[in-house]
Amino acid sequence: MHRTAVVGLSCSLFLSAASLCSAQAPVTPLVIGQREDAAINDVYFLDARHGWAVGERGAIWRTDDGGLRWSQSESGVSCGLSSVCFLDEQRGWAAGGWTEPYTHLSHGVVLTTDDGGHSWQALNRTLLPAVRQIQFFSPTRGIAVGRTSPHAAAGVFVTDDGGRSWSPLSSDVRSTWLAAGLTSTDSGLLVGCDGVNATLAGRSLRHGKPVGDRLRGLTAVKLIDQRQAWGVGEGGLLVQTTDAGKTWQTHAGRLPAGAEACDFAAIEIVGDHVWIAGSPGSRLLHSTDRGKTFHWQSSGQSVPLRAIQFVDPRRGWAVGGLGTILATSDGGVNWRRQRGGGERAAWLAVVDRADRLPLEMIAQLSAGEGYLGVVHTIVRDDLEVPEAADPNRRQREREALIAAGASHADAAWQFPARQPGLRLSPERIVDVWKADGQPGAARLEEHLVRQLRIWQPQVVVTHAASPRGENPLGHVINQ
Repeated sequence: MHRTAVVGLSCSLFLSAASLCSAQAPVTPLVIGQREDAAINDVYFLDARHGWAVGERGAIWRTDDGGLRWSQSESGVSCGLSSVCFLDEQRGWAAGGWTEPYTHLSHGVVLTTDDGGHSWQALNRTLLPAVRQIQFFSPTRGIAVGRTSPHAAAGVFVTDDGGRSWSPLSSDVRSTWLAAGLTSTDSGLLVGCDGVNATLAGRSLRHGKPVGDRLRGLTAVKLIDQRQAWGVGEGGLLVQTTDAGKTWQTHAGRLPAGAEACDFAAIEIVGDHVWIAGSPGSRLLHSTDRGKTFHWQSSGQSVPLRAIQFVDPRRGWAVGGLGTILATSDGGVNWRRQRGGGERAAWLAVVDRADRLPLEMIAQLSAGEGYLGVVHTIVRDDLEVPEAADPNRRQREREALIAAGASHADAAWQFPARQPGLRLSPERIVDVWKADGQPGAARLEEHLVRQLRIWQPQVVVTHAASPRGENPLGHVINQ
C-alpha cells in the first residue's frame, strides 16, 4: 500500500477565470509525446480486425489485427478529437474541436482519410463549431452534432459532399449536444446538457421531455430501432424510450448494488447483450437478457472509460483515461489491456473550482517534467445563478487544463454551490449536499475516497486550510 502526500495550494498562485480557455496550438514534439497518455474518447471497429480510436491532443490510433498492435497516426491537429467513424477499410472521418480564447467561440475540426487511417487530411473550409459526434452513411452523406454557434442555434449539421461543406439545421431546440443515436441524416435521437433531448425527423428537431433530475443528465444514447432507445448518465442513470424519444422512463429492471455510485458514459447493445461503462472504470454492467437483469464485470483497471463497442456478443473494446484500450473475447468476462500511457496518476488536484488551480503547476509538473496529472473539480455553480449556467464552461475548462499538460480533467455533478453573496459557513455549505438521508460531509468524503481509488495518486494537491473563513469551500475540501 503506497502513501499519498497532500499538498495545500497558496492563493497567490491562482490564475483568473479568464485564462481558462484554450486555443488550437501547433503540433510540436511535446504534443506528440503527450499523446501516449492522452484520454481516448471514442473507438470504432469495422470488424474484428480493423479498428480506430481517437482522443485528446489530436491522438489517433489504428489497428489491423484486432488490437494486438496499435499504431499512432499523425492527425495534424493538437485539439481534442471526440468521434471517429469508417464506411470501409479505407474511408473514414474523425472530428472534434477547440475553443477560441476570450471570445469562447468554438471551432470544429473534421479529418478524413482514404488509406485506412495511415494519413489524415483536415477539411479546412468547414465553419462548424466543436463537434461531439460525427457519422457518415455513404461517401457523401453525413451528420455532425455538437455545440451551437451564432449562425447555427441547433448544433446539428449535415453534408452531401463528404464533409467539404456543412448545412446547419434550423430549430428552436438549442443545446450543447453530448451524444446522438442516428439511423440516417434525417432520423435519430440527441441528448444534451441538463437533460435536454430532441428527436431528429426529416431534418428538423423536436423537443422531448427533460431526462434525469435537477443534477444528473444523460451522457450517451443507443438506438435499438426507430422507436426504442436506451440512455445512460451520471449517478447510475439508466432510462429507456419506446416512442422515439417523446417520453423517457427509468429502466424497469433492478441494477446491482453500487450502480448509483457510478457515472455512466457509454452503452453498447448487441442482440440481447447490453454493456454499460463509465467511472470508475474498474467495473462494467452486463446483461444477457436485454436489461432484465444486470451483473458486474471487472475490467482489471480503475481509470474512467468513455466509449465501448462490440462487433459481436463476444468481441469488444473499451477506451478511456490515460490512453487506455481494453479488449475482451468472451463477452466481457475477462478484459485485457491492449495499450495505455499509464495506470495511475502521479498527482491529483482536487479543488472547488477550476479557476482556483495554478496552471503554472500543471505546466511544470506534467508538460515540463512528464508526470501524469489529473484535475478533479468538486463544485458546480450553475443551479442558482443564471449567468453561471453556461453548458460549455466545463468543456472549456477541461480543454485549458489538458492544454496546460494535465492527462485528464473532470468534474463532479453532486455538489452545487449556493450564491456567493450568502457567505455561508462550511457547515451550511455541506448541509446543502445531503441526499437520501446521507449527510453532505459523508457524501463528499465518499466521493473523494472514490477519486483516490480511481487514480491512486502519489501526491494530492488541494486548497490550504482556511479556518478564518476566507475560502470556506476550499476549507471543506481540505478538511
